[in-house]
Amino acid sequence: MTEDNGAKDPSAEKAAVSEEKNSLRRVFLSPLAWIVKFLDKYRFFRFAIVGGIGVPINLGILVVLTELGLHYAASVVLATEITMTINYLLNNYWTFSHRKINIFKGWAKYALISLPFDGTSFALTVTLKETLLDDYYWGYLMAAGAGLLVAMILRYVTVKRFVWRGHSTPKNPG
Repeated sequence: MTEDNGAKDPSAEKAAVSEEKNSLRRVFLSPLAWIVKFLDKYRFFRFAIVGGIGVPINLGILVVLTELGLHYAASVVLATEITMTINYLLNNYWTFSHRKINIFKGWAKYALISLPFDGTSFALTVTLKETLLDDYYWGYLMAAGAGLLVAMILRYVTVKRFVWRGHSTPKNPG
């Protein structure tokens, strides 16, 4: 007859802790894994997230330069070009990481292809600011936001096709 002295079986306790950790992983990591898989499947969302990161950077640069006395139109151009470079790098290493391109050639293509969209964004920004939003102190900021949104949609379709096309890297053979 064995005597139960209240001591717990260490292996059973380890198993219980392990099961608890696995439950927590399932609760928290499964949705996260699903989100990552979803974003990987739908590259536009990754592109949009990069654009979403770029918007406050762009608008922040725009505000700083404009408030320091630079004309808002010149601020728009500088903010756009700085943000375009940041967005290219983020897209190259995250959105289109499955495609390998020369970083400098890719940037040159991205910059060249971005010119019409940056021009569209600039024209829309200036037009909105001068016509509809001139009475608002932060009108240039609202106008720039609208210009960025239009340019993002047009840019995605184009850069996907002309900058990161046909450069897939083979999957691991496993």
